[in-house]
Amino acid sequence: MNRWLVIFMVIVSSAANANPASNAKAFAPMLPVKTPSLTPGKVAKGTFTTHLDKPLFIVGADRRSHRWLARHHAYLKSINAMGIVVNVANTGQLKRLMSYGLPLYPVQGRQWADQFALSHYPVLLENGEIKQ
Repeated sequence: MNRWLVIFMVIVSSAANANPASNAKAFAPMLPVKTPSLTPGKVAKGTFTTHLDKPLFIVGADRRSHRWLARHHAYLKSINAMGIVVNVANTGQLKRLMSYGLPLYPVQGRQWADQFALSHYPVLLENGEIKQ
């Protein structure tokens, strides 16, 4: 596993007791987040071999991501998925995403795109599968 992925997963695991879904302002210094290599779009099913401690989903602050979150909210919650927001301009947009009550962290996603051969989102990485 890449070093950046290990570091990120450690940070997320240690932050798990904090409730990121309730405080977009805490992430204000990290904004805006832009990932030009990842855009909203259709994601083909695929597989990966990288070990993830928990399911991971990737979204942005766009309409497609909001529709996807609304449609998959219950499932994402049931599997304790953790989310990253790879394109978000401000705390208002982040707060709206966090209103789904799922753990979300704004991070630049180029390395995620490279690691999992992604060019689009929203996407769920779960049990070695890439799915939308």
